[in-house]
Amino acid sequence: MTTLAAVVRETRAGRRPARVAARLGMSVGAVEAALDHAESLGLVLRPTAGCTDCAATTDARPPGCAGCPFAR
Repeated sequence: MTTLAAVVRETRAGRRPARVAARLGMSVGAVEAALDHAESLGLVLRPTAGCTDCAATTDARPPGCAGCPFAR
């Protein structure tokens, strides 16, 4: 598995860059660079400035989260 694939896999599991870096033995900067590249390829989406952690940590979501791919 490539580094990019590993970073994408860990990110899709809901892990943030610092946690992905720790799990894969990488620097946070390298993980963020991989995510930038993955985003340019359309493999991942970054949350917008209006996003918060609420979608990932609670069942109650604000109305602005409706239809967001991060709100599962």
